[in-house]
Amino acid sequence: MESFANALDFAYGDLVKSTVHFIHIMNKWFDIVNVKNLFEGRNTNLVPFTDSNDPRLSWMETEFLDYFNNWKAAVDSRPGKFSPKERQQMQLSAQTLHGLQLTSKSIAAIVRIVLDAGAPFVLTSHLNQDPLEQFFGHCRHKGGSNDNPTVNEACHAINTIRTVNTQAIACSRGNTEPIPQILDMTPVPKRPSHIKST
Repeated sequence: MESFANALDFAYGDLVKSTVHFIHIMNKWFDIVNVKNLFEGRNTNLVPFTDSNDPRLSWMETEFLDYFNNWKAAVDSRPGKFSPKERQQMQLSAQTLHGLQLTSKSIAAIVRIVLDAGAPFVLTSHLNQDPLEQFFGHCRHKGGSNDNPTVNEACHAINTIRTVNTQAIACSRGNTEPIPQILDMTPVPKRPSHIKST
């Protein structure tokens, strides 16, 4: 995205200044929340977090969120006879703004907590809710067409998932190494014949 913003700036200059600024802001944010490895040499936004006072964390909580707050304030105070719907169409949706705010503050807090607890580094790309969403998807599937299960129905679905998972056979292919399962085939000792069963 950075190269695209630079190309727009080079080709159109001040005509697209706001768009270029938006792309730069979003590109930096996506880099910060997608730190994947320990050895990023060129892009400083992709360097692993090792300090709870990293300026990228405060940038996410302040400058990044202030950008959208200022955008909203500019739209709300824009002169002209615009309906509330038209003003809403001039900015990001309230749901998107809330999601960006929640994600930015949560990631910054998690990184600080993990580093302060003694972790040597944090890779933000590993902070996601996909496993939880997948689990809820399984629970919904177990409930059939029931989108509003009771507590008992939810507990039953969770127990069913746990029971099935304990019997599942690990996939032989994938991007992780399987844990070797060693089966002990030693025969169980027989009961001595002089002990009678009751």
